[in-house]
Amino acid sequence: TSDWKSFNMYSVHPDTIRNNPPPFPAITTNISPQHKTQDIGFQSIQKNGRNVLIAVNNPRNEKILVSVYDLNGRRIENLDNQHWNVGTQIFYWHNRADKSGIYLIKISAPNFSETQKISL
Repeated sequence: TSDWKSFNMYSVHPDTIRNNPPPFPAITTNISPQHKTQDIGFQSIQKNGRNVLIAVNNPRNEKILVSVYDLNGRRIENLDNQHWNVGTQIFYWHNRADKSGIYLIKISAPNFSETQKISL
C-alpha cells in the first residue's frame, strides 16, 4: 500500500536471527525471594489407596473452599468451606464411591482459584 512506500522491505533467513539474537536489556528488581509474599496454593497432594490428603498453604486468614470434581465437571464433594488461620491446612478426601479414575481438586479463595488433577 502507499503507507509502506517509504520503508525498504527485505527478508532475512531464520538462521541469521537464530545466530544473532537481538540484545535485550537486563531487568532487575529490588524484590528478594525471602520477602516475596506467598500465595494460597497446593502444598502437596498425597494418595493412600482411595484416601487423599491435601495440604494447602494459607498465608492469610482466608476463607478456603476445597472441592472435588470428576472430569465431566460434576462436583463430587465439598471438603471444606470456612475461614482458616494462617499456615498449612490439611484436608482429607475419602473416595466413598470407590471408583478409579481421574479427579480434579479445586481450591478457591477470594480472588484466587487453583485446580490439580489426581488419578486413583
